[in-house]
Amino acid sequence: MEGEEELQRETITSIPVLSQKFFYYSLHSNEATTSSYRLETQNLLKESNSTDNTVDWEVQYTSEPIMRVGVLTDSSGLSTTYVHNALQLPKLNAFFADNKEQIEVTTVPYQVFDNGDVSFEALGFDVIILYTNNFSPTNPLQPFQSSLERFASHGGVVLGLLCLGQSNNGVDLQSIQSFFGIDPEERFLLYRTSKPETEIHIQGEQEYFLPSYSIQNRYTVLPKGRNWHQIHHSSSTELGGIDESGYAALLRNQNRWFYSGFLSDHDFGEKPASLEFFLDLLRTIRNPLPNVTLEKVSIHPAIPTNDEDMEILSTIVNTSMVTVDQGSIRIGEEYVDFENLLPKETRHVSLTIKNQEIGKHTEEVVLDCEKDSNTTDNTFTLVYQVKEKDIEPVKPSLFIQDMFEFYNCMEIYGFVQPPGAVVQWNDTTITCNEDGSFVIVVDQKELDSVTLVPQMEDKIGDGVRVHLPWYDIKSIEMHLNDARAVANGQRIVMQQP
Repeated sequence: MEGEEELQRETITSIPVLSQKFFYYSLHSNEATTSSYRLETQNLLKESNSTDNTVDWEVQYTSEPIMRVGVLTDSSGLSTTYVHNALQLPKLNAFFADNKEQIEVTTVPYQVFDNGDVSFEALGFDVIILYTNNFSPTNPLQPFQSSLERFASHGGVVLGLLCLGQSNNGVDLQSIQSFFGIDPEERFLLYRTSKPETEIHIQGEQEYFLPSYSIQNRYTVLPKGRNWHQIHHSSSTELGGIDESGYAALLRNQNRWFYSGFLSDHDFGEKPASLEFFLDLLRTIRNPLPNVTLEKVSIHPAIPTNDEDMEILSTIVNTSMVTVDQGSIRIGEEYVDFENLLPKETRHVSLTIKNQEIGKHTEEVVLDCEKDSNTTDNTFTLVYQVKEKDIEPVKPSLFIQDMFEFYNCMEIYGFVQPPGAVVQWNDTTITCNEDGSFVIVVDQKELDSVTLVPQMEDKIGDGVRVHLPWYDIKSIEMHLNDARAVANGQRIVMQQP
């Protein structure tokens, strides 16, 4: 509520005992101002304490963009309390404000909404911090890492602090090493250093960094039996800073940053240069230059005729932290303009081409943006076929080539004819490769078979029923010179060959 006006209303479903549920609200203002809001919940029947059902808070709207930094926590609230205590966020944000920096650090719980959006994407965070090796969620790690990949591909920045090795509950964090450009074969261990201070030297010339910082380094993660001077990393990863001993290091893999040490309010107090280092790191992370990416291009219809219009749909993403005022999509002499592409916004830009000649065409789709800081991802080569209208569409067909079973899924390999057809599996449409090949992953072991149907525009081919030969996992216990054995808990007798 704002004053007496109700702005939004949410319905609360059941909440389990000793747990909490998060609700997100969208507020806006057309001018720079400070507004007061009230959040109210209705009293429950026989509620023992209704005095905490109302919250009042103020929201400040600024004219300049703020870099929003979210420290990832779990939904239980336990790690949220730890982060607040460790970093003292109100004190930290006051320091940024005193230094005239438009930076705000807060906690954000990891939550996936019903539409597939992740909390830190939906809330518009610019930077996500994985804080210590006990960041959330470490289990399961794979779907969470996919969320990070998508966030980073759309311009979000991920900063890892001491987040390698093994979590406090025993989860191996090795798989996330490749996200930061570190060799996944490396084994990392957490150490408490014998010397809590170190001098980290910044590599190369950096706009915001000082040449070196004398900082706290009470804890660090190191590759087993080696130091950061000896680490293996990808060609896209660069060493941003390191101390003489190799016990503290800062790495950058494009918009993914990793610092091997631990930073907290205690460290900021013991060594003020630690706080300066953290501020300069966030200043460096903030990208003041526009950057637009041509993510993908598709055409409709997939195979047009020579007398119909063809729509070319280009997907562009603003991967920077500033608004891109204007730009255009160009194909030959045809072009269409776009304006006011917001930070991390994804937009589909349509361009129509008329009266194409019959045959194979190759076109360069170009994203033109005068202030774009990186033009290496602004071109897409589009190859398509134009057919004669009078030709009767061919009924598509589908063939299964091979199948492979893994521990928790089945991979089906096949191809369709003609190329350009798609495969329908229930309500899912699978796009095939240019040569007509496809692969489908089935991870539902309760299915005995799946039916795959080829489709080419309005033409639907004959469905192919694919039997899924799931194999039961067998455990067999045998002993030398003994014909008796145990298979899956059942006693059996083996016969001589």
